[in-house]
Amino acid sequence: ATRPQQWLRYEVYKYMSQHAPTINLPCAAIHVRRADVVLHGKFSRKYFPISEYIKLLNVNMKDKKYTNILLFTDDQNAIEEAITLHPEYNWMYLNRTRHRGSSGGFENQIPSGSPKDEVVLILVTLRLAQQCDVLVHTTSSFATAIHNSMLETGRDITRLQIDSDNRVRQHVNNSKTEIELKEYVQKKRREEQ
Repeated sequence: ATRPQQWLRYEVYKYMSQHAPTINLPCAAIHVRRADVVLHGKFSRKYFPISEYIKLLNVNMKDKKYTNILLFTDDQNAIEEAITLHPEYNWMYLNRTRHRGSSGGFENQIPSGSPKDEVVLILVTLRLAQQCDVLVHTTSSFATAIHNSMLETGRDITRLQIDSDNRVRQHVNNSKTEIELKEYVQKKRREEQ
């Protein structure tokens, strides 16, 4: 195992103490990977609506109702979707610069423009996730890192993967799901007015 250099540990500490959201317990963590995943041609992955993450959480955690949800995402649209379409939940998330859907293009994981800030945010994410008991996510190596970080607490962690069915995971038609999701969210907002 490695340990970050002191300056980096200090930056994480500073961010945690000055900017991290207050985490209400018990909580479930949801990692929504969107951004460039629809730009991978025949290997594109689906944009899932927040409602599908919540449904998977509620179906699998019937004995414990989670209303505090720590949302990790690279898509500002996911934050707005969660808050506006699911106000019955207490959404906790990092206030940071994000892309909107695939606006960042292919393989652009630095929406803030600062590699240093992005590394700090990754380490903050791993630390914050350790407070939750459940992780809901799609296929993502970062979701695996989040899960591994949660396991470091020694607690039992429930891991729920929304796209565990290979028929859904990678398909050329998934490149359309960004537009479909945008239309779905707009329709839901109109229905609620």
